[in-house]
This record gives sequence, structure tokens and C-alpha cells, in this order.
Amino acid sequence: MNGNTLYEFLFGIKRVDVSCFALFAPFYAERAKHYVYPVFYQSISQMIAAKGFFYKIFKKQGRSTLAIFKRSSIMGNYSVMLHIAPISLQNNRQDEINIIQEARKLGISLKICREDIQRYCIPIKLCEAIKGNVEYIYNVNECYNCKGGKFHGFRRQRTRITRLSDYRHTEGVNSDIQPLVKKWDDHNHCERDKSHQTSQLSDWKNLEQTTINIKQVHIHSIYVGRTLECFSVIEQLSPKHWAFVMGMRNYDSQLNDVNVCMHWLDCEIAHDDKQIAVYANMGASLGIDGLSAAKEKLKPCAKQQIYKVAPVIKLDFQQVKQLFK
Repeated sequence: MNGNTLYEFLFGIKRVDVSCFALFAPFYAERAKHYVYPVFYQSISQMIAAKGFFYKIFKKQGRSTLAIFKRSSIMGNYSVMLHIAPISLQNNRQDEINIIQEARKLGISLKICREDIQRYCIPIKLCEAIKGNVEYIYNVNECYNCKGGKFHGFRRQRTRITRLSDYRHTEGVNSDIQPLVKKWDDHNHCERDKSHQTSQLSDWKNLEQTTINIKQVHIHSIYVGRTLECFSVIEQLSPKHWAFVMGMRNYDSQLNDVNVCMHWLDCEIAHDDKQIAVYANMGASLGIDGLSAAKEKLKPCAKQQIYKVAPVIKLDFQQVKQLFK
């Protein structure tokens, strides 16, 4: 691999699409054997929703290694990042390291978690903590069973919703979700400064169109009467790893406990009592205080800081434009 040009290194790169649910599955299952926690950007549905994600499977002497890239353009300035550490189907760390090293030599940065740093013995001085990018991890078996004093308030809040006489839990896409998401987007754009604004309606539209029939993706909702109070999108990455991709409650809802109930339902779907632990990643709170408080309320078992490792040279923008179409 040494001495490649950017074009040679990325030749054959493809856009992440629905075919990746089946294609990535064996790689994600292999990763789960060696990592305690998933990372949020393993979520294929999130990649499809956000767009701009590409992948290549590198082949060497019968071995296969998956690399996932994110292309960004801010005011015409292009950047490319290895968005999660490469995954060797044969657990060949040297193959993974070779891809990381070659990528950095060609102007591609790397996003990693603490377990990656340990796996590859990366000097911490090369790792820059990404501000606001601390991912929340949940033991879904623990949250579903919700036993003991730690979950006393959690159980009470969940039951307060499920015992409502007109409570319903539904599965699948429904037409009420899009207006619910739009209302939150409108509120965020009016009330928050630009750095804390979110725009999730386009993400939802992409999810709705592409993942509706994917068995690894579960879309489900809480209704009280005829009113949609909350919905959630979760994705199974491997038998013991999940991503809680997207969730939102009715902006006008008076049910302050509905997020806890939705989280319990997420964990009901994801849990597996045959395993000691099943972990789900809910992503980062991006420095938004209210979002951090909401995620803390759901009883995380761990939080993982995400780091960036800078490339060695500047990226060749012209070649990137040709490759990432």
C-alpha cells in the first residue's frame, strides 16, 4: 500500500446505502468480539440520513478490511475523515494500522475512541478530543430490567406513562412523525443560536425512505389517544451492540416522563438476557446542556470521548472532488 496516490488508495470507493446493512454485518460482528462498546457512527441508518458517507473494502492476501469515510465541504473547503477505525474481518490489526497510516499520509484525518487508542497504541499527544463529542453508552439489559434503587425513579416515570388508559405502543413508520420533527426544527431555529441549532427533518425523510424494510432498524412510537407523544429509531449493529439513532417527543407534550418510557421500550427491543450485557450508543450531546441532562436521566453506564487524529499532509482537493461523487 505504501506510495499510493489518493486516487489509487480510494479507487473503487462507494456511497453508503441500504446494501451496507448486509455487507457491514460480518465486519461489525467481528468488531464486537474485540471492543466493549460500539461507536455511534457505526450506524448505517445515521450515515444514510446524514449523507456524505462512503466505504471501501480493502483486500490483501485473501483478507478483507472495511474502511468508512466521511466527506465534508465547508465553504468549498473539502475534508475527508476515516469516520471509524478500520475493521479487519480476520482481526488483523496490522491491516487496520496500514490503512490508518496510509490515509494520514494522503491527507485524511481519523476519528477514534479510547478503545482504538489502546488497540493501536496511538500516542495520546496525536489525539485531539473533539469538543462536545462525548458519546453516551447504555447497558440495555440493565435499563430494561431496571432493578434496584438506581432505577427507582426510572420505574416510576415509565409506569406513569404505560398505565395511562389510552397509552399505545406502535411499531413502524406513521404519517404523524414528520410534523413532529418539523415542529422541533422550527423551534430550534427560532430559539437557539446557530451553533446549537439542529435540523433533523431531512434526516428523518432519508430514514423514512430508505430503512423502512430493513430488519436491523426498528422505528416505534408512543401514542396517548390519537396524539403521537414520542418516536424512536434504533439499529442493531451486532448481537451485542446497538445504536439509538434518533428519538423525539411531541414539542407540545405535557408528559415529562415520556422520554424515559421510550428509552425503556428501546431497551425492551434491544435487550438479550442470554448475554451478560448488550450496549447501545446514543451519540453525543454536542455541548447542549438540555440534551446532556436528558441523556443522563436515562442512566448511562459509560461515556466515551471521541478524538481526532490529524493527517500528515494537506488533502488534494481536486482528487477528492473526482472520487466522492
